[in-house]
Amino acid sequence: MSDMKSLMAKKRELNRKRPKFKRDGYGKRKRISSEWKRPTGRHNKMKDKKAGHRRMPMPGFRSNRLVRGLHYSGLMPILIKTLSDVARLDRKTQGAIVASSIGGRKKLLILDSLKKANVPVLNLREDQAKLITDALELRKKVRDQKVSYRKDNKKKATPEEKKKASEKEVSAEEKAELEKKEKDKILTKSQWTCKKD
Repeated sequence: MSDMKSLMAKKRELNRKRPKFKRDGYGKRKRISSEWKRPTGRHNKMKDKKAGHRRMPMPGFRSNRLVRGLHYSGLMPILIKTLSDVARLDRKTQGAIVASSIGGRKKLLILDSLKKANVPVLNLREDQAKLITDALELRKKVRDQKVSYRKDNKKKATPEEKKKASEKEVSAEEKAELEKKEKDKILTKSQWTCKKD
């Protein structure tokens, strides 16, 4: 066990010293991502390992075979996406990493089942379940407020309802005037149509 601890300490030190391997020319062109890709050019200085150029991945940068791929807690990280994945975990040698693509409600169920199975979660805080429940409650409050606001505010009046309301407000004299204007419009339209023919 002490041997494993020393290996983990050595791995941590190596990870700290290890350079970040980035693709050659990633800062010169926007289309080139920083993700590592081996240089293949004929005159590439990085490929030829010239001084003053970035380091390339080599076997010497690798960590010990016994601790390779392990989390710093000494457990093998296993990605969890469903509840059925939790049942397959071995709590002595494996730790859970809950997938980030999972929604809040499903994440709560998975965290609850991991707690019952006594499996450590490697990528989430201890109070993550509380944070998720708080966020869900807040969303529910906002949703309820929106629904109550919609109920309180009356439905917008349609153009026909507006017209009816305006007709009720108009007095008898104004109504007679409006009718006269409409008749004049019709007469002028008919005169124009006659002239065109």
